[in-house]
Amino acid sequence: MSKPRILILDDSALVRKMVSVAIESDTDLELAGTAPNGVIAQSKLERIQADLVVLDVEMPELDGIGTLQKLHSIYLKIKVVMFNTQRPLRRRCQPAPRMAKQALRP
Repeated sequence: MSKPRILILDDSALVRKMVSVAIESDTDLELAGTAPNGVIAQSKLERIQADLVVLDVEMPELDGIGTLQKLHSIYLKIKVVMFNTQRPLRRRCQPAPRMAKQALRP
């Protein structure tokens, strides 16, 4: 069985890196890629086959809500975990693998 592939979408390079490290530390998940905004994420999703998108709410160019609407109009089966970066980074990134697994449950 293949591992679920995850795309991390956040305008902060630091957040993308920390969530990537958290996802990569879990042997049941695979990091498919990262993107700094919804426009770039859409072009990446055309090339990669992500099962889940970890999506920040507030981003430039195309925010999380707009990105979510576009993703679900094109990729009907993709799952999304949305988050906000108001808490300290360490506390925010640690539960990423657990949230990803919960979102991928049938």
